[in-house]
Amino acid sequence: MVAGLHARYGRRVVLADLTLPSIAPGRLTVVAGPNGAGKSTFLRALAGLVPVEGSLQLDGRELVGAPPAERAAQVAFMPQTLPQDLGFTVLEAVVHACRSGAARRPAAGEAVSRAAATLDRLGLATLADVPLDHLSGGQRQLTSLAQALVRRPRLLLLDEPLSALDLHHQHAVLTVLRSLTTEGTAVVVVLHDLGLAATWADRMIVIRNGVVAADGPPDAVLTSAILADVYGVTATIHRHADRSFSVAVSGVV
Repeated sequence: MVAGLHARYGRRVVLADLTLPSIAPGRLTVVAGPNGAGKSTFLRALAGLVPVEGSLQLDGRELVGAPPAERAAQVAFMPQTLPQDLGFTVLEAVVHACRSGAARRPAAGEAVSRAAATLDRLGLATLADVPLDHLSGGQRQLTSLAQALVRRPRLLLLDEPLSALDLHHQHAVLTVLRSLTTEGTAVVVVLHDLGLAATWADRMIVIRNGVVAADGPPDAVLTSAILADVYGVTATIHRHADRSFSVAVSGVV
């Protein structure tokens, strides 16, 4: 669970007494909210990358103040701004992530096998020997996702992992994330496309000005009233026969 979480950059408060029930294993949680709301800071706080006050627990274990190696053994984070890892091929970058982020450092052969399987799962096998600086933005984003997945974390944190992807690869990535939840992984992902978020999420958390504005199942969170209050827009929510959602914005409040 998350209790009384505070984070600031200098004098600016980014998260203010943010409290949430447990982030459950085997569920896909989407974090949404306006620009500058604190979404990325929330994920970075869960990953232990920003100093915070309060309590962060994963399966009853306190993460605030936990040794970095202990947290890294349980949590993997894919940032919005991707590291370059210049000089690596795709496979080498994923092998490096596998060995550097594991509680038990796998042998080189095991790391290569795990990395190759992860690339295959994300449709990247044909790019294994390509240098990272030769990739497109979308391919680089998928490689960064592979670096997080290969560590087999209990909690997977993804900050806008679909931003550079076309429609085909967005659907493919979301399908992989859904399959991870069936394996017991807790997945927390920041998305801006609210229709896509509601279609795939088990739970949606909306953050505004560093506090939780809404939290619950998608059909309870994605409402015209909440969008007007949080985003300042007039919108109609459509729930389709295939259980997908779409959002039509007609104006600003």
